[in-house]
Amino acid sequence: MQAIVFADRDGAELSPLNSVICPAMLPVNGKPVIEHCLEDLVLNGIEELFLVTGNNNAPMRKFLADGSRWSLRIHYV
Repeated sequence: MQAIVFADRDGAELSPLNSVICPAMLPVNGKPVIEHCLEDLVLNGIEELFLVTGNNNAPMRKFLADGSRWSLRIHYV
């Protein structure tokens, strides 16, 4: 199964938090928001993910890499 996740928001409403890190990488309970999302996707049978990212996606790409840590195949869009 496949899914698409939009992680390209600038999160203007989260200022000043978003000036340092993209909203998807903000920590909640010790993990980035995007990691909570990935875990839920895997629990629901998703194996392949198309992740739409914004301009400041280097930290997210570095953290998520190819997704194998979650048994996912991640394609960055």
